Amino acid sequence: RTAQFVVEKLLGVPAAVSPSTTHGTLPVPSPATISSCIKKAYAPTRWNNLQASISPLTPLLCGKPASVSTADFPNLVEHHSDVLVLEQYHGPTAAFKDFALQLFPGFFAVSTESDPNRYLILAATSGDTGVAAINGFIQNGAPDTKVMVLFPEEGVSPVQKAQMLSYSDGQRVQVVGLGADFDFCQSTVKKIFNDNSIADKLLTTTAGGKPTVLSSANSINWGRLLPQIVYYIHAYLDLVADMKVAHPVDASSALPRQFDVLVPSGNFGNILSCYVAKQMGLPVRRFVVASNENDVLAEFINTGVYDITKRTLTTTSSPSIDILRASNVERFLYFIHDGDTDKVRALMHQLDTEKRFKLDDAVFQNKLKDVFWASTCNESRCQKVVKTLFEASNGHRLFDPHTGVAAAVAEDYIAFAHSALVPIVLASTAHWAKFPGSVMRALGLSLVESDADKTHVVRHVQNMHDTIQGNCPNAPPVPSSLKEAVASPAKVKPLILPTPTYEGIVEELFTFASK
Repeated sequence: RTAQFVVEKLLGVPAAVSPSTTHGTLPVPSPATISSCIKKAYAPTRWNNLQASISPLTPLLCGKPASVSTADFPNLVEHHSDVLVLEQYHGPTAAFKDFALQLFPGFFAVSTESDPNRYLILAATSGDTGVAAINGFIQNGAPDTKVMVLFPEEGVSPVQKAQMLSYSDGQRVQVVGLGADFDFCQSTVKKIFNDNSIADKLLTTTAGGKPTVLSSANSINWGRLLPQIVYYIHAYLDLVADMKVAHPVDASSALPRQFDVLVPSGNFGNILSCYVAKQMGLPVRRFVVASNENDVLAEFINTGVYDITKRTLTTTSSPSIDILRASNVERFLYFIHDGDTDKVRALMHQLDTEKRFKLDDAVFQNKLKDVFWASTCNESRCQKVVKTLFEASNGHRLFDPHTGVAAAVAEDYIAFAHSALVPIVLASTAHWAKFPGSVMRALGLSLVESDADKTHVVRHVQNMHDTIQGNCPNAPPVPSSLKEAVASPAKVKPLILPTPTYEGIVEELFTFASK
């Protein structure tokens, strides 16, 4: 019901929708169509058979607190009851991207069903978007929609790579590993979308008698952000139901009326969706940005300066945060400058040409400083907090490294807001099983396996999963959908471009489109 309400409001669906009702050139789906898409996307069978909620809000220590040493994270453990974990990893690919990319392809198919063109979804991924987009369009998209994903060959986890390769057949799905970082992947996708000559040539590249048109599954597409707004509104409803915050019409309640949201942030899309929810009336007091060693977003939040002039990307155990040019910052600039597109264009031009820009002092003070807060976490501290919370919860809470970054930043934020704490919703964006190597290092576990298993990706991942579960019997199990994806053999030989060029990637795009 929450999803139905939010989607109708954001799409501007009128009470009565006729086949001729449109937004621009696209038809507006009826409430019944929206409901059908939502029920299909969020069916419990696709979400590990969760019945009550597919994004449960749970206590930080799972209601199982233990007496352990908390020297490194005293605030987090002392105030654990103020931190609620929004579990966003129960979908078919075990990451928060599933919320959007199970629903978005259904809307996309409905909106384009009378379109004479065939669509090719082009996406860049730091690990999670790629497989979520592939799974979503295979399950819910039009049958002739193709998906091509660019990813940094050395910048994703073995599980994420295995998930993507399990779908790649070179016909409907093409996964391309690049000897580059995610920023290169993302900038290449944007450059392709801005190249009219490519669009023109694709219109003459037919397969099945239909011209080809590009679209995106990245958060540069508004359809990706829209469904993510829903789970923050749903989290608020859970807070009210659990009496963590006051009911909005209960004027006499002594409970807090606002809450804070803390999100591990790389491309700035997840937290931006919550910011949009606040514009719709959600009572969020403050947005807390958690960065890893690639802390350009934390610097931007704390200073109003976005500066990548002297930065180089550092590969960490939390690859979805390993980003220097966060694409959703441009959309955020639009919001905080009240829709002044000329100002946004000027700032982005500065970033393109000078590798930095600075917000006007008034914008920084009035739109950023009091509403956002940020801190960073290095690899060592991330490992420590994962182990600390695992032990403090009697082995029930096991975080992936992205959520580990967020938990470490929660320690800093609680120290900052100590005298004025309100409930903190901490976004847990991926299941630990997607990053078993990082989790093993955090817990101090060792793996004994044969040389053959070490070089066999599937068996190596399965051995790590078995070792972790054997030592952590109370931790959430590996989702069955993840097990199946990891065990599925690659359908074709992986396409790897060790020294990628823009021209070479465009050539692969045309080759794939023509199949």
